[in-house]
Amino acid sequence: MEGMTTDWIDRIYETSLAIGLSAGVAMEALDPSSAPANKRIGTGRATFCGEGSPLTQVSLLFHRQDFDPDQLDEVDEFFRGRATNWEFNVTPFTNPRLIPAIVERGWTEVQFENLMARSLYDLSDIATNDVETRVVTGDGRDAWADIGTRGFFGDNVPPSCQNLPSIIAGSPGTTCFLAYVDGKPAATATLSQHEATVYLGGAATLKEFRGRGAQTALLAARLRYAQANGCDLALCECTPGAQSQRNQERAGFRVVYTKMVYSKPGLMPPMGD
Repeated sequence: MEGMTTDWIDRIYETSLAIGLSAGVAMEALDPSSAPANKRIGTGRATFCGEGSPLTQVSLLFHRQDFDPDQLDEVDEFFRGRATNWEFNVTPFTNPRLIPAIVERGWTEVQFENLMARSLYDLSDIATNDVETRVVTGDGRDAWADIGTRGFFGDNVPPSCQNLPSIIAGSPGTTCFLAYVDGKPAATATLSQHEATVYLGGAATLKEFRGRGAQTALLAARLRYAQANGCDLALCECTPGAQSQRNQERAGFRVVYTKMVYSKPGLMPPMGD
């Protein structure tokens, strides 16, 4: 991606840390007994959002840092008594000694994810359509969470993910968006801002409205919202080679790096793209 620099990698790192912190804060607000739902460990952050939740994870541990096995003991202590499994996110900037250490403890690679980015200086290339989008505020976040849950999981919501949309919607720094098709709420998306960087997530569309341009409209709305609020860098993640990657590339996003996600097999609910 033209313009990608070490400074931008650092901004991606800081934004990822901030998102983990926000999820933990939202979890504590939803369930005060979960506190503390965050712990900074070395360069990384451990976040607890419920047993089996995909938001229960360790990110950016040993980011450009020497390996220290004592920090893995800190991770174990943080989750002890409330989680038996969590994700480790491993980027190209993670000390490679982490991988054999967590494999020895029972973790295995379960998926790859592309981190993608684009500049917000010029949005003339962004496709638009006539689908209505709105920023969700106040009590509307409950309706947003309902649409997001049904759009992502249908009628089969894993117990560990019952609160997932509510945690996302309640995360500080996160703005929720809804798209309307035929006057009805059809799709969700989010924008999480840290300083001048935004992370785009929360994309889900009700089955009966898929293929109607809702996510195209939500993407354009979020990018313009971010630009209007002084941001100059947008991030998103997707499964390599999936339709979502092709959609993001058409919107000007380019792959910055691919990260690996490690988990204990069979315990984490599968996450769609």
